[in-house]
Amino acid sequence: MNRREFTISLGALFGAPAMPLGAGILPSPHLAKAAMLTRAHSQCSVPFLMRHLKVDADTATNVLQELIGKNVINAPMASGIAQAVNPIHINKLPQAIDVISPDISGQFDQAMKQVKKLTAQRRGPDQNDTQADDPVPASHADPE
Repeated sequence: MNRREFTISLGALFGAPAMPLGAGILPSPHLAKAAMLTRAHSQCSVPFLMRHLKVDADTATNVLQELIGKNVINAPMASGIAQAVNPIHINKLPQAIDVISPDISGQFDQAMKQVKKLTAQRRGPDQNDTQADDPVPASHADPE
């Protein structure tokens, strides 16, 4: 690119009307958290999103529409509550962790092994060892 092409492109950039790039194309920054909350609670509504995401009503409505568009939830019923398409159940928690990220499930397994190891180490000496009561020195005895 030479100087003349650069100057023309720079003029075109500043001459174009101010318009946000990707307006409506980029997903909301709250979408991933909202999807996980919705799947965990198996339902979603505008007040639910406002409370958990700490956003205003317009943003919560937009996130709800994005969740419907991404097929995370069904369309809301007359009560305004939408049901999750694929909710997370307690007995399916390991599968949910794998869906989030396979790396997290491996880290979770390693952390649980470490916790069990530390718990076993801590319990071992306490069960076998008995501590003798230390005699109270005469200087610390009650004056009475």
